[in-house]
Amino acid sequence: MQDFTLVIPTYNRPKQLAALLAYLGATGSDYRILILDSSEAKPRVANRKLAESAKLKLDYIEFPSETHPFNKFKEGVDKVATQFCALCADDDLVVPDGVKRCLEALRSNPQASVAQGYSFSFLCHADGTMDLGNILYFSSTIDDATPLERVAKLFTRYQAATYGNYRTPILQRIFDTLKPMTSILARELLGTALAAVGGEMIRVPCFSHGRSMDSSESYEHWHPLEWFANDPQGLFWEYRHYRELITQAVFKRPDNSHDAAAVRRVLDLIHLRYMAKHAPDGALAFMTEQKMLGVPFEAYWPRPEIHQPLYEAARIGTSAAGSMHVAVQKSSRRSGRTYNLPTRSLARPLQCAMARA
Repeated sequence: MQDFTLVIPTYNRPKQLAALLAYLGATGSDYRILILDSSEAKPRVANRKLAESAKLKLDYIEFPSETHPFNKFKEGVDKVATQFCALCADDDLVVPDGVKRCLEALRSNPQASVAQGYSFSFLCHADGTMDLGNILYFSSTIDDATPLERVAKLFTRYQAATYGNYRTPILQRIFDTLKPMTSILARELLGTALAAVGGEMIRVPCFSHGRSMDSSESYEHWHPLEWFANDPQGLFWEYRHYRELITQAVFKRPDNSHDAAAVRRVLDLIHLRYMAKHAPDGALAFMTEQKMLGVPFEAYWPRPEIHQPLYEAARIGTSAAGSMHVAVQKSSRRSGRTYNLPTRSLARPLQCAMARA
């Protein structure tokens, strides 16, 4: 794995970072590790000591504490010199054997942009025990012949590629393209869509990543229905910019045969279907009733009358032919790994995380 770098963004969580580095040391990690630290003063000192004492091939880079997470990710990935790389939140973990298999898949398939195994959720407790949760990422390989076909397949059963193992130049280009986006939702969806445009998305039948389900910070505009209820004009403005960036990426591909206008029309249909799935009738009916009663959004949004329909909608198609058959349970995590959740639902499109990482 000399051609691989694991990039670890961190923010004010030295305890979790210490656990991750200890785990990586115990598993005999022989690849490069790059820590991106934007913590405040006290945890930054602790993180610096951890980096200095770790017996790993580790580089440590500091950022101002006000640095936006995506800006930090971009600067960090730009510094990667190996052929392949992946992101890992400071409270997550990677499964070394699974990562190795993903890298083997990338090396053997030059048409692929990213390779992922299955991801599982876990929750650590103060007494040192751990609860294992759900299988989070399990959808099939996307290897369709054209970029629009791959994007359509991706959004049929959307699962983020945030923690996939990438060809480094592709991930660098993705973060370059994400810069104009202002919302958490658009950045995550665009990043994964660009991975599909860039090549095949391989799902390797093994576990490669574990996601902590501990709580993290709150952010706005992480779910299309939440965004539509609060700022529909902003949602549609951001979508037009988002669609144009995907269109430009598709139009540059040699495996694309559509003109720009046709690409935009197809993308509109793909995303209309995606939006409809995340706006089930039961949730819309309840939200309309609450709005007419004058109930504030923040009072009715966490209600089960909204999140149960969202959860049920997210389950549709999870055991379709060709995928891994799993029992998907509703998560107990209260806030999205990186970017927020007052209440967590599997219907949440943001699978990306990294809390303020």
